[in-house]
Amino acid sequence: MRTHCIVLLSTHSLLSEGLVRLLRGTEGVKLIGPLPLEGFRSADLAQHAPDLVLVAGQDADDAAAKALLVELLQAFPDLPIAQIGLSAGNSVRVYTSRTLPANMGDLLSMIRSLPVRGAGKEEASSEP
Repeated sequence: MRTHCIVLLSTHSLLSEGLVRLLRGTEGVKLIGPLPLEGFRSADLAQHAPDLVLVAGQDADDAAAKALLVELLQAFPDLPIAQIGLSAGNSVRVYTSRTLPANMGDLLSMIRSLPVRGAGKEEASSEP
C-alpha cells in the first residue's frame, strides 16, 4: 500500500487533536504536524513533499488561512489542499489547481467541463 504524506496546519488545538487521533494510526498515512499556521510559508512545505495539506482552524474564512492557501496554490499548483473549519458545518473544502497549456482550445475545453452554477434556473437572456 502506498503511503500518503499529509501535512496538518492548525490554528485550533482541539480540532487538530481529533485529526491527529484519526490520521496518526491510519495505515497508509504519514502525518506531519500539527504545525502552527501562523508564520508558516510555502518554502516550509518543500522539505516534506506532501500529497495533501490539511488546514484546520476555527473559522474557514480566516484571512491568514486564505492568504496561505493562495500562496501554497501558487507555489505548488498540483498539490491538493483541504480546509476544515469548525464554522463550516459538516464540510471540507478541497482546493486544487491545474496548469493548462496557453491555447484557446484547452481553455474552452476547461470552461465546458465546469459545472454550470445556475443549473436548473431560467437562463437570463443576453439580448437587450
